[in-house]
Amino acid sequence: MYLNACLLFEELQKAFPVRRTGPVVRDEHLNPPLFYRPGMKLEPNQIYIGQGSQFDPEAIPPERSCIVSVGELPPGYLDSQAGCILAEEPLEVSELFNQVQIIFETFRRWELQMEDIAQHDTGIQEILERSQPFFEGNFFLMLDVNYRVMATTSEHAYVMDQTGRTPYSVQTRFKKDPEYTRMRYHRETFLYRGLYFDHDILTHHIFINEELCGTFTLTEKESPITDGRWTLFNRLARIVTGFYRQRFYLLHSSALPPAAAFSHLLSGEMVSAQDLSQSLKSVGWELEDEYAVCHISVHESDKKIRSVSYLCQQLEAVLVCALAVEHQTDIAVLLNCSKFAARPGDSQDAFHTFLEETMLQAGISRTFRGVMQLKNYYHQARAAIQVGSSVHPDRPVYRFTDYLMSYMLSNIPGDIEVDSLCPEGLLTIREWDRKKGASYLQTLDTWFRTGCNATRSAKELYINRSTFLERMARIRKLLGVDLEDYDARLYLMICLRLMERYCE
Repeated sequence: MYLNACLLFEELQKAFPVRRTGPVVRDEHLNPPLFYRPGMKLEPNQIYIGQGSQFDPEAIPPERSCIVSVGELPPGYLDSQAGCILAEEPLEVSELFNQVQIIFETFRRWELQMEDIAQHDTGIQEILERSQPFFEGNFFLMLDVNYRVMATTSEHAYVMDQTGRTPYSVQTRFKKDPEYTRMRYHRETFLYRGLYFDHDILTHHIFINEELCGTFTLTEKESPITDGRWTLFNRLARIVTGFYRQRFYLLHSSALPPAAAFSHLLSGEMVSAQDLSQSLKSVGWELEDEYAVCHISVHESDKKIRSVSYLCQQLEAVLVCALAVEHQTDIAVLLNCSKFAARPGDSQDAFHTFLEETMLQAGISRTFRGVMQLKNYYHQARAAIQVGSSVHPDRPVYRFTDYLMSYMLSNIPGDIEVDSLCPEGLLTIREWDRKKGASYLQTLDTWFRTGCNATRSAKELYINRSTFLERMARIRKLLGVDLEDYDARLYLMICLRLMERYCE
């Protein structure tokens, strides 16, 4: 059992008045307790419980053993390298033994529970929740290398924002702290006392294939981090690391890397829902999350300054919850809007700044659920740039929703002349306006825009209602179209927009 004298002492303190002597050895593995009998040979990694006066004063207890006594021990024991715990009389040795046995069995059951959870692949969150009772007044936090929160036993608002990451302000503190930077690639558990925090943090970094993949921490909240809690956290960190490594290999051996799955979908290749789901889960995403696609056009002159792969890396660093890949010499970015959520904040500002500094422009599709239709929405992102840049050439970002009508109108005529798509009556009214200096087209358009409301239309045209009605009577006669028919009105509204766009 991964139990040491520090942890045993702290647990006994809850039941009896005890004191402790000896060195702090955090990696002891103590075996089940034994009653001490005079003349018994003392072995390492063993807990011995007895009356202090019965211990052989000539014996020297070995290192990594633990002596628990009722009453004072001989001086040689207190000066040895063994952990010694002394309880005050008149406590019975049997009562002390029973309490130590309970403590040992409690931690033994916990260890078996951890092994069972790891075998059944239930998740790191359950490991932390089952362990929380042993760390009362502290909380756990598990992050991946991109500061995404994988599991926590604290209130979510305390450790993460609505994007699922640790708050940007906290990340900044860590990154600017030279002590944390120095220890970033430390491979053992270490105590971090930050310049910006009034509490201690036990930290254990998770490495897979020599690469830093995540961070597991115990944060002091209401209770201080003791030597015993350090011992137990170190054991738990090794369990979590083993579980994380097992999950990492499982996901990466059986699923496409997320960027590869993204590229396949963009190219129109088939990816099964199961493979896609596993790929997304490796970055903490779900198949039915809400997404958007971003297209960034990269000119040949830009590639001489910096590579497309470098720009993709920069974009993933700037944007929260994003995958960026090179696609047909340009950049495609998949944004997880469910993780990005309602607080884009600093990431959105940083994205705009990135585009301005690199002199690039981005088109963003409408949001959608389920990534199987990703290729269709990528076409929206491309169209947003094509249409938007012709209307507003200096903007860094073009959203397809802002240019949807313009896109539809630009694709209606095709190779057909606009005049041949419009009804003869509408063309007649246009000629009447040109020859007579009238404004019948404007009158008809205003009537449509006001929801076919005569009073509001007259007000917008600065004419009285009776004059407006007279004009509409002439328009109806010239059009020869039933304006009470919904389809006819829709057809005329589209024709008006096409004439406005394509005809002088």
